[in-house]
Amino acid sequence: MGIHWTDTAIRILQALKSDKDASVFLKPVDTVRYKIPHYLQVVSNPMDLGTISDKLAHHQYDSPQEYLDDVELVFANCILFNGHDNPYSKKAVALRAKFERLQDQMMFGFWLPETN
Repeated sequence: MGIHWTDTAIRILQALKSDKDASVFLKPVDTVRYKIPHYLQVVSNPMDLGTISDKLAHHQYDSPQEYLDDVELVFANCILFNGHDNPYSKKAVALRAKFERLQDQMMFGFWLPETN
């Protein structure tokens, strides 16, 4: 049995989750704790790195692109809710850049279909 795209995705996600800026992205946003009841009115499809890990572990992704879309959603939701100049958004931008570097280093693009 060879390596599967999820093996690479899990390794990338583990490295991403260990980053110092990742702590706020590891669990779903707690709207009560942070007193932001309007969060779900702004963010219609919440996502976090912990949920992505669970989905990978339980084989809930049908394709590598679905996984990539969820990771991007984590960062996009943060920026959407907080605005570009917010410190959390800056963490999201930095983490997104690290995610892209990790994808390149671990050749995740191998698993994606070619596009013209």
